[in-house]
Amino acid sequence: MTPSRLPPGRPGTDAHPEEETVRPQFLPPDVTARAVTGRDGGTHTIYTAPIRSEAPVRITGRDGRADALACMYDHFVFHWRRHSRHVTVSHGTLAGPRMALWDDIAIEHEWSPENLATFARTWTREHTGRFRRP
Repeated sequence: MTPSRLPPGRPGTDAHPEEETVRPQFLPPDVTARAVTGRDGGTHTIYTAPIRSEAPVRITGRDGRADALACMYDHFVFHWRRHSRHVTVSHGTLAGPRMALWDDIAIEHEWSPENLATFARTWTREHTGRFRRP
């Protein structure tokens, strides 16, 4: 293969130094672009967005009493039944479709909306932190 027929390099590498960026008018209002310099000395554009969340809601039974709590943090939906020591975790939103992930995550707090919200934030940050580069 001759050099003129080599495939282009990956964006951000020496073979393809002109990294493509998204034009600002196409970014949602809460997304920001930022230039960072990598270990290799190259400049790269990264995009950041706020983590989406939905406040805890009470799920009531036929008798009108709250039977469960649910909240969403970073698209992880947490569902906690009254008197349970476990939460179920799914992916989605409170009002939209969900994909079940885990149904046995231990929670050692008193049953309350505040405790569920705190647990959801902590659990999500620990879980997603496992996938970050060192």
